[in-house]
Amino acid sequence: MATSAHLVHRFALATLVVLGCGRSASAPSIATVPPAATPSAPEAEPRPETPEPAPAAPGSPPVDAADPDVRSPEVTMSTAAESEIAPEPSALEQLGGDYRYVGGAEQRKGIARAIEAVTEEMSILVRGIANDRLKKTNDAPQAISIREEGEEIVVKIDKQTYRGRIDGPAVVVPNVEGGTSKMRFEVRDGKLYQHFAANEGQRTNVFAPYPNGKRLNMWVTVRSPRLPKPVKYHLTYAQ
Repeated sequence: MATSAHLVHRFALATLVVLGCGRSASAPSIATVPPAATPSAPEAEPRPETPEPAPAAPGSPPVDAADPDVRSPEVTMSTAAESEIAPEPSALEQLGGDYRYVGGAEQRKGIARAIEAVTEEMSILVRGIANDRLKKTNDAPQAISIREEGEEIVVKIDKQTYRGRIDGPAVVVPNVEGGTSKMRFEVRDGKLYQHFAANEGQRTNVFAPYPNGKRLNMWVTVRSPRLPKPVKYHLTYAQ
């Protein structure tokens, strides 16, 4: 019986050696040689998260408006297109040219009506004198020429030529009554203003182009402390 037990004990030890539990040097254990595994692709490194842009404060300008060096393609294309657009002509460029009166008899009658509408409010003692004098100095010019010469504006009304600078000092010029007036030019709202001032009153000629640039409007306003209200009328010219 003892011999049989001894044989069983030795057989168990041999079995443990074969299974590798005894770490035999001639047979590596199953635990130390793992089964071959299919190589897998290396894991990609995690990309750093891009922080979400902070919301713009209410009323804050966009990037393009705040930094002129940072421009989107749309802004760049728009700016380039705008740079190719020719600038609009100035008021003097539109007005430049030679014009002839085309208002006919109807606008001449309009001058007479405008004068009579003022003088009829005056005393009967001076009404006739004022009416005749205003009609003598407010006829429709037959020709008007406007041009730039250097820094000066040259306006010729029939045979009388006027020279001056835009917004420059007033210059002394002869008037239709045989005396002198002070004249000056200014440009405002696309129109050329010609102002005359004398001791007895003021006159303003306003020249404005038609949209096509081939015709000219002329508005005249005459003021005097002796008149109850200004005399106003309109004339038309064409190239």
